[in-house]
Amino acid sequence: MDQVKIGRFIQSSRKQTNMTQKELADKLGVSDKLISKWETGNGMPDISLLNELCSVLNISVNELLSGEILPPEKYSEKAEENIMELLKNNTNNKKAYIVQLIAGIVFFIAAVLLMAVTTYGADPRLVSNYIDTPSLVIVVAFIFACILIAGAKTVKSVFSTIRKVALPVGAMTMIFQSVGLFLTSTAETVFFGLAVAVIPMLYSLGIYVIALLVDIKLNKEN
Repeated sequence: MDQVKIGRFIQSSRKQTNMTQKELADKLGVSDKLISKWETGNGMPDISLLNELCSVLNISVNELLSGEILPPEKYSEKAEENIMELLKNNTNNKKAYIVQLIAGIVFFIAAVLLMAVTTYGADPRLVSNYIDTPSLVIVVAFIFACILIAGAKTVKSVFSTIRKVALPVGAMTMIFQSVGLFLTSTAETVFFGLAVAVIPMLYSLGIYVIALLVDIKLNKEN
């Protein structure tokens, strides 16, 4: 589907109904910036908004997806083309998500293995084992796995997912490492080991704050 053509059609249809972008946005319950994105071809209306959008603009869904007013003789032909295009996109999206899901599971397992190795296979007195690379890599790997498994594709959905999973990932990693370091530490190093186990939570908190700020900014734009 030609997003630019569809965007121009939305714009012309809106103008024919003497509505501003703000008025159309208010009727649909979205922001005028989102309407602007549609009209410039930088995005497509969500499928849940198609019927309402078409009703407001006095056009059919078939015409919207075609990006033009359709004469009767072309209506059935275009409807079939649009249905086939939607089915094709749906199939491609499902295949892409399966690959994404598998990749997410692989990352999740890799993160678990790395966490087990660094916790149970290292001397808790070696602070660099936890502060420098492994703890940060573990947290990032878990978060990335969650993004893939959630099927996040847009920038907004990626940062929204990060915001939702960052703290739980940090807490889970901290608890796992706390137990492991407690079991592997000597009487002299047990408190040191438990203190080191808090580091993944601090990394997660930092990532959460960054994702939250970005998510807020993106919500304002949309």
